Amino acid sequence: MELKLYKKIVKRNEIETKEVLEHPAKSLIAHANAFTTQYQLLEITQTYLELMGEAYWGLVRNGNKITDIWVLRPDWVKVIPDE
Repeated sequence: MELKLYKKIVKRNEIETKEVLEHPAKSLIAHANAFTTQYQLLEITQTYLELMGEAYWGLVRNGNKITDIWVLRPDWVKVIPDE
């Protein structure tokens, strides 16, 4: 599956879309981490959604920048609700 990113441009009550060819989010998804490609990231996520009904990504940050995406096993994740 080829993912595409579009930017919405509003001009005088008209909406246009323009494809964004380079963006940090596209690069991050293309190479989620040192061991996972885009295809594997999406395949594992979809597999967990179909089998468990949930899928979680662990995001590794360096300051404000997300550097890695790791798919987490749903049976190992416990959601702790906020007050």
